[in-house]
Formats: sequence, structure tokens, C-alpha cells
Amino acid sequence: MTQSEDLAAARAECLKSILTSESSRQIIVAGAGTGKTFTFKQLLERISGNSLAITFINALANDMAKELNGLADTRTFHSFCRYLLHKVESDGISADFHLFPKLEKLVDLDATALGFANSIENNQFSAAFRALVEDDGRTAFYLERASFYNAVGFDDCVYRVLRVFRDANESVPQFDQIVVDEYQDFNALEVEFIDHLGSKSPILIAGDDDQAIYDFKAASPDYLRAKFVDPSFETHELPYCSRCTSVVVRACNDFVAAALKKGFLRGRVDKRYQCYEPGKRADSEKYPQLIHANCSVNSKKAPYIGRYIEQVVKSVSGEEVEASIKGCYPLVLIMGPSHYLTQIHNYLVGCFENVVYKPRPRDDLTLLDGYRVLLRDDRANLGWRVVTQLEEPDLAPRLIDTAVREGSDLYSKLEEGFRDRHLACIESLRALMRGDEIGQDGIHALEKRLGLPLDAVKLELKMDIENKVDGLENETEEQDRQPEIRLTTYNGSKGMSAGFTFIVGLENEVLPRTPDRISDNEICQFVVALTRTRQQCHLISTGFFAGVKRNASDFLAWIPPEHISRVRVDKNFF
Repeated sequence: MTQSEDLAAARAECLKSILTSESSRQIIVAGAGTGKTFTFKQLLERISGNSLAITFINALANDMAKELNGLADTRTFHSFCRYLLHKVESDGISADFHLFPKLEKLVDLDATALGFANSIENNQFSAAFRALVEDDGRTAFYLERASFYNAVGFDDCVYRVLRVFRDANESVPQFDQIVVDEYQDFNALEVEFIDHLGSKSPILIAGDDDQAIYDFKAASPDYLRAKFVDPSFETHELPYCSRCTSVVVRACNDFVAAALKKGFLRGRVDKRYQCYEPGKRADSEKYPQLIHANCSVNSKKAPYIGRYIEQVVKSVSGEEVEASIKGCYPLVLIMGPSHYLTQIHNYLVGCFENVVYKPRPRDDLTLLDGYRVLLRDDRANLGWRVVTQLEEPDLAPRLIDTAVREGSDLYSKLEEGFRDRHLACIESLRALMRGDEIGQDGIHALEKRLGLPLDAVKLELKMDIENKVDGLENETEEQDRQPEIRLTTYNGSKGMSAGFTFIVGLENEVLPRTPDRISDNEICQFVVALTRTRQQCHLISTGFFAGVKRNASDFLAWIPPEHISRVRVDKNFF
């Protein structure tokens, strides 16, 4: 047999061992691009029945849903929990509860207003839910306040369903097969939830502890590692990467080996990670090295990163552009900190069409947050709590205290003129949603109240009303099949891949933030960014960014020099 035939046979054998297993509890620990979703599909095609597929982030869930094509109910973890919460009975909230991701901010404010005493700085209610700390009063206080607002955030939504599972095992839904991807992204709360699901149904868990980048939500790769050594789970491998070129896989392996040698990634699952050459040979030969582009400077006046990316993108062949369009993946993916991405985006939008950058949504409370709730129910405690906090912050604590003592709602405690001013704006929003005219006076009043132009209001509410208001044709064609250039953070790149990738911010004090205290999370962020690449990866560092002197990231020295071609990007380069 040829080497290609040997690899094909070996890969088929790995898949076969999973598909023919008689175990009801299986785990796969495998690197990026090794075919986990393909494996799920092959497994689910053998099962005629009710199956569930769960992952953690929207991008992966959307791709998985397309790939599985109806073989399973495919959801993000949190959307599945919300679905169940609408079906089960949870004390204190109704089935038509409000999902309000900023709920913890209101509960924090209520804690101050109501004198909730806790020794934990800033209360950290989400931290209590995520780590299942249930004995210090935080979860009880939070749930009581959330019930007053008939609302849930992400973590308490999971916790409410988990409590139902604990109290009534018969409430745990059963499936013919459950598949769970990206298990390294789960925290203690989510792990116990999955354990309850797995107690009633066959379950296949997949993940990669080298891609554990969600420590900000108390996720830990240790939960994946524990399952891997749990004797009740049958372990499997998928070692062959069909996404990345040979040099990217070798660089990734060498980078991880360097991290292990330096004492990082303790407890890591030892796994094979190998380029599947039969499918990647042409790309591997065309792009035999990573490119380290060291830019002398990047600023508004000297946007060398953007100019470098522009030059590379314009050199991409028509065949590679067409492949990205046909394969439904971005031609270019640029990953880095938001302050880098903003400058790069501002430059690239003047060079290319279809440049996509969605900065992180605002996490502070806005008046529009309250109005969204009141559009559904104009007597909702939640909506009026937000409005009062923003419009009458001195009144809000007394209002909350009075409502709690008297057992009343907030609407009845508000001054009538205050209510009417805001209800008038809400009626204007309803009119816009119906496509009615509200006149220039109405538009002016709405914009003044919200502090936003009308177009921004429509965008934030995701209203598709432009056709009715402006009489325009709805042009939602495929943008003439334009290749996409997407910008995102390191964490935001999870679940994505692209033909050509650019990892920016590779300087000490950026990645890693503190070179003498490197974290496993930062190491995994680099691994995730590196393995988004289908064809060529560019590692970008700068000598000066926005006037601040930078030194190239220590991470670059963890990759053997034979894997990297170096380019100096200065005024002479262009």
C-alpha cells in the first residue's frame, strides 16, 4: 500500500472503532479539524430516532446543524437549557420568562439597595452559579430577584433546570443518542447538567484540552481529562487533521511540546495530531512555511498591518477565492485584540467589499434594553427596573425597597407622567415595527430619548423594516458571491476556519499579557488561532502599536525556526 492508502485505512479504522462500539458512554479527545462533526453524522445516520447534538458556541452549532441535516436536534448548550426551562416548572418564574443576559447587573444593584451582605467582592453571582457554590446566599438571593423580574440570564437558566433534574429524575429527557462537542468549554454547573442527561441516554463526548480558552466562565479542561480516564467511558482518537497544512500541524505540535517542557498544560491528554496528507498535499507544498510579518509600526498614519494584509489578499489566486466561496468559509480570518482589529478594519473597508467585523456588544445597561422588554409587556418589572435605573438612579433604590416591602410591582409605584413619557416612545417603536410612519417629531423624540439615530435603533432591534419605510427593494442576494474577510478576537475564532489567517497582537504584554506569568489559557488561545488555517497562516507582530513600543511575543520562539519564514514590514517593504 502507498503512504496515502495507509493513512486512509488508519483514519477509517479510527472512525470504525467509534461507529461499531457497543458502549453507551464514549469520549473522543481530538485536535482541530480532525472530523468530529463528520463522525457525529456517521454515528447518527445509524440511529433512527430522537437524537440531540450540543455544542457551546453559535458558530459551531450552526455548522453542525447544516452538516447533520436534521439527524439530531442541534443546539447550543444554553439554547437547549432555555428550551427545557420553557417546558419544566421552575419556582418563581413563568413559562414566558424574559431572557436578559445583563440580569446580573440589576441583581448587583438590588443587592446594594436591599442591603444584601456578602463577603465576596462585587458579589460575583455568576461565579457562584458556575462553580456550584450554593451555601453562601448568593444563588438564593439572585433567584429571588430574578423571580421578581420573571427573567433569567445564561447561568441561572442552567441552574434552574439542573435543580429540576435533581429533584425529579423523571424530568430528565431521554434520547436515542446524545453527542456533545467542545466539552473542554464546560464548567462545573454545565458538567453536572450533562451528567444528568447522560444518565438517561447513550452519550458521545468530544473535545480537545489544547483548545480550552473559556476560563473567564470557569470552564476547565480538567472535566474533559477526568472523563478520559473514567473507566465507565470508552476512549477513542481522531488524529488526522483534514483542515490544516502540514507545517501548521507540525508547528502546533512543536508549540505544545515546548509548552509542556516549560511546565505548562499539566494533566494534558496525550494525543496524536497529524496532517492528513492525501487531502492537504497540494496546499502543504504551496505553503510550506508560516509567515512571521514583523511590522515596524502600526498607527492611523502608518497602518502597516492593514497594508500588509491587503497586499497578501490581493495576491490570492482566483481558484482559492472560488474555493472559499464554494466551501462557505471566509477567505480571510484576522484574529487579535479588539483595539488592533478596529484599526485594521477601518483600513480594509476602504480596500475590499464584504469585510465583516462585529465588535463585542455593549455590556452596560441601556434604555433600549428596558424598552425591548416593555415592547413585550408594558407592565414588566424588568423593563421598568432598567428604565428607572437609567432615568432616575436616585429613585431606583427606594423604589425597589418599597416594592419588596409591600409586595407590589414597579409599574404601580411609578409617577404617571414618568410612565407616559416612556410608553409614548414604546408606542413609536411598535409603530416602526408595523411599518407605520411616526413623523419627524416622533423620530426626533425617539432619537433624543434613546441617544441613538433611528438607523441604529432599527439595527439594534434587528428590525427588517427598511423596505416599508423607504420603499426600497430588498436586496438579499448572495452579495454577488463576494469572498469574505472576517475579523474576530482569539476567543471569537473558535468554530471558524479560513483559507488565509492572520494572527495579530503577537507581542509580549498582549499575547501573552504577562510574559513571566503565562497562562495555559493564553497558550490554548494561540493553538486555537493557529489551527483555524486551511492554506496559509501569517503571524504578525509590531515594533510600535499606536505609539507604544512592543517586543515580539515569546510564543514565536516556541515554534522551531524551520517552520517560519520572516518578513520585515516597514516603509521600504511597500
